Amino acid sequence: MVQAPRPLAFQVGGHGGIVVSQDGSLVIKPCLPNEPKFYQTVQSEPSLAPLKDIIPAYYIDTGNDSIVGVHRARGRTESDDESNLHCPGLAITLENLTHGFKHPNVIDIKLGTIIHDEFASPEKRARSEKKARAQTSWETGLTLTGFSLYNPSTDAIAITRREDLRKLKAAELPRAIQLCFPTATQTGPCPSSKSQSHSKTQEFIDLSAPPRASGLPPSLLHEVIRKICDETKHIRNVLANSEISLTGASLFIVYETDWEACRQGLEYTLPGNITKTSAKAAQSFDDEADQSVRRSYNADRQGACLVKLIDFAHTRYTPERYVHDGVLMGLDNILNLFEGRIEELEDLDDDLMDTTKAQSSVLD
Repeated sequence: MVQAPRPLAFQVGGHGGIVVSQDGSLVIKPCLPNEPKFYQTVQSEPSLAPLKDIIPAYYIDTGNDSIVGVHRARGRTESDDESNLHCPGLAITLENLTHGFKHPNVIDIKLGTIIHDEFASPEKRARSEKKARAQTSWETGLTLTGFSLYNPSTDAIAITRREDLRKLKAAELPRAIQLCFPTATQTGPCPSSKSQSHSKTQEFIDLSAPPRASGLPPSLLHEVIRKICDETKHIRNVLANSEISLTGASLFIVYETDWEACRQGLEYTLPGNITKTSAKAAQSFDDEADQSVRRSYNADRQGACLVKLIDFAHTRYTPERYVHDGVLMGLDNILNLFEGRIEELEDLDDDLMDTTKAQSSVLD
């Protein structure tokens, strides 16, 4: 018997109505017919094959008691059937990109200078252009839609108010990126004892206040952002050669703030470690008592961070017409902002790592 999903506790962007499966591995959200159609096109159109690695795994919910027609961007099962795609009350079921992280920080950045569908009415186009000019998208090709930060001192999730982010100007984006990637500036117990829970309380982020000392040590954060940059560059390269009309999509970034889990994630991505860990995972899967390990060894969750492209309600396959320059400009500006944060971190002293390692060895 399939258990009923639960509401998504904290959402940083997009429309409401999203729910999460009981085990936390899936998110189910209402969608327009075009979104599942786009996922299907990515699977069936050879020229779009590079997109498979930069979008979430997904499933189609037909409204039955169980999820059928399993669609993973990397493959297709025999049970897949075009009749599973229906318009009324359509909901798309995606992998929960935060699942498997202990204490994830999440960032949602809308891409592009054009924020209206190519089939929008003249009136809607005018409204969208006015909105884009009032926000940062028209000038920079990006809009910081939202972000959430884990606060280890209160075991709470701090989220942004959308009305605050709408007021951001382009010159204020570096400051906002600082808040997205806070550093731990005081020593203390390594915040790694608690696992991710469903009952965390909610706080709000004050964009005008100093960053809280509740992030990663500078040396860890430096490496995490560097890996985020690498993944973002890969996404940019894929999109530059993709024949799609990409409107309203977001860059979705998740990174681990549990210090020990983050360290392990960074070590896992070193050359040679992935194959070794995957072999260990395969052995553990034979043990029925090791169900929790099965999830922790999910290859998509071994790293300290991930970056994916999400939200395709208005994205279409457009042969011989490539991604709009405004999207690529947005990605270039995102990379510049991240590189700026890396430079800031290089100027910070980091005596936290040795202290925390010493504490961990004593506890062991």
